[in-house]
Amino acid sequence: MKPLKLFLALTFVLSACGGGGGGRDDSLLSSSLAEEAYTFLTNGDIEGARMRYDEALLADSDNTTAAFGAAFTRIILLSTSDPSQNILKGLGQPSFSITNLAGPDSYLAALDGINESSVLLDGYDGPFFGKIQTFEYENENYIIDGSIHICRGSGVTMEYRDAANSLHFRVNINLSIEEEQEGVVIGSFNVQAGDSFDITYSIDLPSCGDDLVWFENVETPGKNYYLYNDAPGTIIFSQLGNAEGEAFEVNLEGVTLGRREQLVLNGTLSDTVTDTLPVKSDYFPFYDLFDRTLGFLLSRVSDDLNVADFQSYVVGYQSLLSDITDLLDQADQDNDFQFIIPQGLYFGVEDIPVNRVDLKMLRAGFDFAMAGIYFADSWEYPIDIGSLYDENGVRTVSQEELVAQLNEFFTLKGDHHIDEAQVEVSTGVQNLLDAYDVMDQVTVDGIFEADDEANEGYAELFDVATQIQSSLSAETVLTYFNPAITINLERFFTNPPDASEVDYDPFVLEDDKIKPVEAFFQQMLDGVIDVSWSTNYQDTFSAIRGTFKETVFDEFTTFFVAGSLVTSFGEGNLP
Repeated sequence: MKPLKLFLALTFVLSACGGGGGGRDDSLLSSSLAEEAYTFLTNGDIEGARMRYDEALLADSDNTTAAFGAAFTRIILLSTSDPSQNILKGLGQPSFSITNLAGPDSYLAALDGINESSVLLDGYDGPFFGKIQTFEYENENYIIDGSIHICRGSGVTMEYRDAANSLHFRVNINLSIEEEQEGVVIGSFNVQAGDSFDITYSIDLPSCGDDLVWFENVETPGKNYYLYNDAPGTIIFSQLGNAEGEAFEVNLEGVTLGRREQLVLNGTLSDTVTDTLPVKSDYFPFYDLFDRTLGFLLSRVSDDLNVADFQSYVVGYQSLLSDITDLLDQADQDNDFQFIIPQGLYFGVEDIPVNRVDLKMLRAGFDFAMAGIYFADSWEYPIDIGSLYDENGVRTVSQEELVAQLNEFFTLKGDHHIDEAQVEVSTGVQNLLDAYDVMDQVTVDGIFEADDEANEGYAELFDVATQIQSSLSAETVLTYFNPAITINLERFFTNPPDASEVDYDPFVLEDDKIKPVEAFFQQMLDGVIDVSWSTNYQDTFSAIRGTFKETVFDEFTTFFVAGSLVTSFGEGNLP
């Protein structure tokens, strides 16, 4: 046992023997340790944060912040757990370190360093500041001695924020010239507008793209600024560096946006040229396999790897997920609960608040994940993955041999875990319903927003969850589909599907293509779900439409990680 943990344990024993007086000290110590943990988390030291949160819980088991922090850090560390590393090894991938994802030596840190730049503009109620995100330069030369050289996809993206760090609008400038133009002097580029965001420069040069300049307002939904045909203003590319570390500078002189409500921009946008972005395959597994075939992926698999191995790896997550759900339950004490995920963890610009509704939704997610593990280990999938392809990615078995192996799938194991899965599904559905029940009682900020528009959508989802819960004990109609769908999960769990009791093979070879056999799956699920493969089912949701997603997840309307926009949806954003 670590010295600090031993000390804390002895403190508890002495406190219990000596009666009152120690509770307040324990609480203060726990709070102090939780604050230390939060600093570790902000700096990307996930393991250090986990240890401090554990120690904070040892000092005070009622510290809900420490309980959630301990769960949250464990969730992140699932990526480096033994089951994850076993899966990576089986697939011929290198092991993964959490320092590749978070902290000063991570991919995000490298990306954030590239995206750092300076912006200072006057206009729209004062100065704005933000970042310029440089696109990757693909050529060494751009503008040298009055000549424009070949370039593709070069340019900048600029965000503008006020002193409260609220994003107001974004500017994209691309300078893409397809071929060298000798003797052209670069000076002031007057801008003109096309339709909507299709802004082009009024210069007689061949360009690689039409969308050269647009200005986007995201402060007010539905309001965007863009240049019109009669909009005055000049954009001057005063410096266009052609090597890493050289300056990229753009001057804006009286650039006017909008008609009725105008915004005039004056100022300088500056950055330095970066030739390359961090290579994802240096930090993450599988990134060297993008745009590759399945055969290429499986060519790296160990020769003796089979699905049973994967099942054993996945089962290894059970104890880890059980620890996480226990900690989430420990954090779920009252409606005042809130945990702030720090922006420093992901090099963002805004923190992410988590409240009790989010906690219960997360808990439900892990209930369903546990059920998925039990499901995955309840049926047989006897196929040797490592024998399907050789080291060059060429398949070594014929279509007929592959179909023969696939047709051994879906036999129910004698030691299946369907009963355990049923418990997890039932618990998960109940946690979803509980989240809905407390939604109007929770007043602190969280991820899932509650307002009149969102509540109508939540009500529909509550109905679906209620119907699924009902199906765990009786045949139930899912009313939000046309035609309606009847399900009976009670039958599924009490009489789980078993391919050995079905009269058909699950797959067949037709025209040299492997296809599923409808009769097999219908008989497998007979009495569980009443659907027809030939019927075109339509959902009948009315509230879960349009802006429901934007309303619920308004924190992520424009969400930045390491200076890069990773989500953008809703009115007021570019398509």
